[in-house]
Amino acid sequence: MDDVGARRLIAAILKQAHDDYISPKAKRNHYDAKKFINSAWCETLCEGIDIEHDEYIRACKKTIKLTEEEIRRKHYEKLKRELRLD
Repeated sequence: MDDVGARRLIAAILKQAHDDYISPKAKRNHYDAKKFINSAWCETLCEGIDIEHDEYIRACKKTIKLTEEEIRRKHYEKLKRELRLD
C-alpha cells in the first residue's frame, strides 16, 4: 500500500469512528467509538493524516451536540403537531 492508500484508509477509519460516535441509534457503537476517539490509537491515526487529535475530538463533540439538538427540535415539532390534533 502506498502513502496515498494508507492516508485514505486512516481517513476512512476516523470517519467511521466519527459516524459511530454521533449515531443516536447504536448506543454500543457510540460507547466503543467514544473509547477509541479518546485513545492513543486514534491520536496516532490523526498524526498519520496531519490533523490535531484535539481538533478531531472537538469536531466529534460539536457534531454530536448539533445532532442531539436536531433530534430534540424534531421531537418538539412532532409533539407540537400532535398537541394541535387533540
